Amino acid sequence: MLKLGLHVRRNTLKLEVALTLGDAQARRLGIRIKGEKGNYFAHTLNNTVVAPPRMLIAFVENNLNEDGSLNIPEPLRPYMGGQEKIVPPTKKKSF
Repeated sequence: MLKLGLHVRRNTLKLEVALTLGDAQARRLGIRIKGEKGNYFAHTLNNTVVAPPRMLIAFVENNLNEDGSLNIPEPLRPYMGGQEKIVPPTKKKSF
C-alpha cells in the first residue's frame, strides 16, 4: 500500500509518503504483538524507525557553523573516515 499526504502551508508544499512493509522491519527489530491467537510480528511503515528528512534537518540545525561547515558528532566519525567536519567547497572565481 502506498499512502500519500499533501500538506500546504504558507506557500510551501510538503509531500509525505508511507509504504507498508508488512512485518519485514519488525522481524529485524524483534517487534512482536501479543494477540489472542499468540504472538506475531507487527506490520510497519517505511518510516517506523526514523523519519529521514526530519532526522537530517535536525542534524544540520544542531551541527551547522556560521562558515557553512558542519561538525560531525564523535559517534558518527568512524563512519565518516574519522572526519571531524564537512567543509563546503570554495567558490571558484570566474572572469
